[in-house]
Amino acid sequence: MWNAADDKQGRSDRRRYKRAHVLFSGRLFSGKRSIEGLVLDLSANGARVRFHEPIAANSAMTLRLAESVDIEVEVAWQNGNSLGLQFREEPARISSIFAGLLPEDCLATA
Repeated sequence: MWNAADDKQGRSDRRRYKRAHVLFSGRLFSGKRSIEGLVLDLSANGARVRFHEPIAANSAMTLRLAESVDIEVEVAWQNGNSLGLQFREEPARISSIFAGLLPEDCLATA
């Protein structure tokens, strides 16, 4: 029988980088389309976000944070308006962007 707690634990065990809970505004861009929402957690290779409208899984997009930081992303999973984003950039670059904002265990080591 499926158990949500077991599934969540299994996903956590497979993560390469620990996620930090955050609350940032963000915007997803795809071509001329722009969608505003919230970033709920971050790691060196992905983020969990919530947006005001659904987005198709596996869509390649750009996530903009703080109106100035753009990160190429791909939608890894979707549950309603919540999305799991996988960064398409190297974890070391992402870690350099978030250094000082995220705990060390959420960042990639060289």
